[in-house]
Amino acid sequence: MRAKEITETGFKPFDAMHIACAEFADADIFLTTDGKLLKNAHKNIELLNVKIYNPVLWLTEVKTK
Repeated sequence: MRAKEITETGFKPFDAMHIACAEFADADIFLTTDGKLLKNAHKNIELLNVKIYNPVLWLTEVKTK
């Protein structure tokens, strides 16, 4: 199960489930304000199949393009 794999990289179970659901839904982006989740996502970016961003930073980035 993908959520279990994600949990093994240090994500909390509910966070892992949300990330796995976003991957399954083929989401382009997963927005969160959870600092620990963002930090862990940055450390494990190569293992995740969805981009994880802070919504404020993402919006700033999108508006400047």
